[in-house]
Amino acid sequence: MQSSKTPQLPDFTRAEAHDSKEHVDELRDLVRIGDFLAPETHRHGGVDEAASAVREWADDDVEMIAAAELIARRQHQDDSAEILHRARVLAA
Repeated sequence: MQSSKTPQLPDFTRAEAHDSKEHVDELRDLVRIGDFLAPETHRHGGVDEAASAVREWADDDVEMIAAAELIARRQHQDDSAEILHRARVLAA
């Protein structure tokens, strides 16, 4: 029985909202991984190793990596954005 206070969404709408939330969470996680690995950019070969790890975590999803790169750039997280950029190039 449905409550008159809480409208029930069709199953496909709830699933779509769930997928959207998962996608946002994945992007957030990917940016955080880039932030976590940012100190590696100062080591010889560190950017490539970090980018490889990010690419692997993202399952070579170029669109997701590009979206995370854009977020990092907008937040002025240059080292993280560089890692994400290299990961996107490797995944392409």
